[in-house]
Amino acid sequence: MNAITLPTKRDEEWRYADFAALETFAPEAFGQWKEIELAPGETRRKCLVLDGSGPELHRVRLTVGEGARAEMFAVSAGADYTRLEVVVRLARGAHFEFGGVTIGGGEATREFVSRVEHAEPEATSHQVVRAVHWGQATGNFLGRIEVARDAQKNDAAQD
Repeated sequence: MNAITLPTKRDEEWRYADFAALETFAPEAFGQWKEIELAPGETRRKCLVLDGSGPELHRVRLTVGEGARAEMFAVSAGADYTRLEVVVRLARGAHFEFGGVTIGGGEATREFVSRVEHAEPEATSHQVVRAVHWGQATGNFLGRIEVARDAQKNDAAQD
Protein backbone atom coordinates (compact mmCIF):
# COMPACT_ATOMS: atom_id res chain seq x y z
CA MET A 1 0.00 0.00 0.00
CA ASN A 2 1.41 3.37 -1.01
CA ALA A 3 1.39 6.18 1.52
CA ILE A 4 -0.31 9.33 0.24
CA THR A 5 1.74 12.48 0.62
CA LEU A 6 -0.46 15.39 1.57
CA PRO A 7 0.21 18.72 -0.17
CA THR A 8 2.03 21.59 1.51
CA LYS A 9 2.67 25.20 0.49
CA ARG A 10 6.16 24.11 -0.53
CA ASP A 11 4.63 22.16 -3.42
CA GLU A 12 4.50 24.52 -6.41
CA GLU A 13 1.16 23.09 -7.63
CA TRP A 14 -0.45 23.73 -4.24
CA ARG A 15 1.12 27.01 -3.13
CA TYR A 16 -2.04 29.12 -3.69
CA ALA A 17 -4.53 26.53 -2.43
CA ASP A 18 -6.90 27.15 0.46
CA PHE A 19 -5.32 24.87 3.08
CA ALA A 20 -8.21 25.32 5.52
CA ALA A 21 -10.51 23.86 2.85
CA LEU A 22 -8.01 21.09 2.03
CA GLU A 23 -8.17 19.91 5.65
CA THR A 24 -11.84 18.97 5.09
CA PHE A 25 -10.86 16.28 2.55
CA ALA A 26 -10.04 12.75 3.62
CA PRO A 27 -6.34 11.98 2.98
CA GLU A 28 -7.23 9.35 0.38
CA ALA A 29 -8.95 12.04 -1.75
CA PHE A 30 -5.50 13.34 -2.74
CA GLY A 31 -4.61 9.99 -4.28
CA GLN A 32 -7.78 9.63 -6.34
CA TRP A 33 -7.30 10.31 -10.04
CA LYS A 34 -9.67 9.81 -12.94
CA GLU A 35 -7.63 8.06 -15.63
CA ILE A 36 -8.62 8.73 -19.27
CA GLU A 37 -6.87 7.33 -22.32
CA LEU A 38 -7.62 8.39 -25.89
CA ALA A 39 -6.85 5.90 -28.64
CA PRO A 40 -4.78 6.98 -31.65
CA GLY A 41 -6.83 9.25 -33.91
CA GLU A 42 -9.70 9.61 -31.41
CA THR A 43 -11.30 12.99 -30.63
CA ARG A 44 -13.00 13.61 -27.31
CA ARG A 45 -14.53 16.78 -25.83
CA LYS A 46 -15.56 17.29 -22.19
CA CYS A 47 -17.33 20.27 -20.66
CA LEU A 48 -17.34 20.64 -16.86
CA VAL A 49 -19.27 22.99 -14.60
CA LEU A 50 -17.91 23.02 -11.04
CA ASP A 51 -20.48 24.88 -8.98
CA GLY A 52 -20.95 22.95 -5.74
CA SER A 53 -21.62 24.50 -2.35
CA GLY A 54 -18.79 22.62 -0.62
CA PRO A 55 -15.10 22.09 -1.35
CA GLU A 56 -14.38 20.17 -4.56
CA LEU A 57 -11.22 18.39 -5.71
CA HIS A 58 -11.09 16.95 -9.24
CA ARG A 59 -7.91 15.23 -10.48
CA VAL A 60 -7.60 13.91 -14.05
CA ARG A 61 -4.76 12.06 -15.79
CA LEU A 62 -5.19 12.17 -19.54
CA THR A 63 -3.14 10.20 -22.05
CA VAL A 64 -3.67 11.35 -25.63
CA GLY A 65 -2.66 8.78 -28.25
CA GLU A 66 -0.92 9.42 -31.55
CA GLY A 67 -2.87 11.91 -33.69
CA ALA A 68 -5.69 12.09 -31.12
CA ARG A 69 -7.36 15.31 -29.94
CA ALA A 70 -8.60 16.08 -26.42
CA GLU A 71 -10.62 19.20 -25.63
CA MET A 72 -11.58 20.18 -22.09
CA PHE A 73 -13.62 23.23 -21.14
CA ALA A 74 -14.36 24.07 -17.50
CA VAL A 75 -16.26 26.70 -15.54
CA SER A 76 -15.44 26.96 -11.85
CA ALA A 77 -18.12 28.91 -10.01
CA GLY A 78 -18.42 27.05 -6.69
CA ALA A 79 -19.24 28.83 -3.45
CA ASP A 80 -16.26 27.15 -1.73
CA TYR A 81 -12.76 25.95 -2.61
CA THR A 82 -12.74 24.30 -6.05
CA ARG A 83 -9.74 22.71 -7.77
CA LEU A 84 -9.44 21.01 -11.16
CA GLU A 85 -6.04 19.43 -11.73
CA VAL A 86 -5.21 17.95 -15.14
CA VAL A 87 -2.05 16.03 -16.05
CA VAL A 88 -1.75 15.37 -19.80
CA ARG A 89 0.70 13.21 -21.76
CA LEU A 90 0.75 13.82 -25.52
CA ALA A 91 1.93 11.26 -28.08
CA ARG A 92 3.21 12.11 -31.58
CA GLY A 93 0.90 14.52 -33.41
CA ALA A 94 -1.60 14.68 -30.53
CA HIS A 95 -3.41 17.87 -29.50
CA PHE A 96 -4.75 19.10 -26.14
CA GLU A 97 -7.05 22.11 -25.84
CA PHE A 98 -8.08 23.58 -22.46
CA GLY A 99 -10.41 26.51 -21.89
CA GLY A 100 -11.31 27.59 -18.38
CA VAL A 101 -13.18 30.31 -16.53
CA THR A 102 -13.15 30.91 -12.78
CA ILE A 103 -15.94 33.22 -11.71
CA GLY A 104 -17.65 34.24 -8.48
CA GLY A 105 -17.58 36.22 -5.29
CA GLY A 106 -17.39 35.60 -1.58
CA GLU A 107 -14.16 34.26 -0.14
CA ALA A 108 -13.79 31.16 -2.32
CA THR A 109 -10.59 30.06 -4.04
CA ARG A 110 -11.15 28.54 -7.46
CA GLU A 111 -8.20 27.04 -9.28
CA PHE A 112 -7.10 25.20 -12.38
CA VAL A 113 -3.78 23.38 -12.37
CA SER A 114 -2.36 21.79 -15.50
CA ARG A 115 0.79 19.92 -16.44
CA VAL A 116 1.13 19.09 -20.13
CA GLU A 117 3.91 16.73 -21.16
CA HIS A 118 4.88 16.85 -24.82
CA ALA A 119 6.42 13.37 -24.73
CA GLU A 120 6.83 12.87 -28.49
CA PRO A 121 7.40 15.08 -31.57
CA GLU A 122 4.83 17.19 -33.40
CA ALA A 123 2.28 17.52 -30.58
CA THR A 124 0.37 20.74 -29.88
CA SER A 125 -1.38 22.21 -26.85
CA HIS A 126 -3.28 25.41 -26.21
CA GLN A 127 -4.65 26.62 -22.88
CA VAL A 128 -6.71 29.73 -22.23
CA VAL A 129 -7.99 30.67 -18.75
CA ARG A 130 -9.91 33.74 -17.66
CA ALA A 131 -10.98 34.83 -14.17
CA VAL A 132 -13.69 37.20 -12.92
CA HIS A 133 -13.93 37.60 -9.14
CA TRP A 134 -15.23 40.05 -6.60
CA GLY A 135 -15.12 40.40 -2.84
CA GLN A 136 -12.30 38.32 -1.35
CA ALA A 137 -12.57 35.54 -3.96
CA THR A 138 -9.57 34.46 -6.01
CA GLY A 139 -9.04 32.53 -9.20
CA ASN A 140 -5.75 30.74 -9.87
CA PHE A 141 -4.22 29.10 -12.91
CA LEU A 142 -0.96 27.22 -12.51
CA GLY A 143 0.13 25.74 -15.80
CA ARG A 144 3.29 23.85 -16.67
CA ILE A 145 4.44 22.65 -20.07
CA GLU A 146 7.16 20.02 -20.28
CA VAL A 147 8.83 19.04 -23.54
CA ALA A 148 10.91 15.88 -23.71
CA ARG A 149 14.42 16.40 -25.07
CA ASP A 150 13.78 14.40 -28.24
CA ALA A 151 10.23 15.69 -28.79
CA GLN A 152 10.97 18.20 -31.54
CA LYS A 153 8.53 20.33 -33.57
CA ASN A 154 6.02 20.83 -30.73
CA ASP A 155 3.84 23.89 -30.36
CA ALA A 156 2.45 24.89 -26.96
CA ALA A 157 0.76 28.03 -25.64
CA GLN A 158 -0.88 29.31 -22.47
CA ASP A 159 -2.91 32.48 -22.12
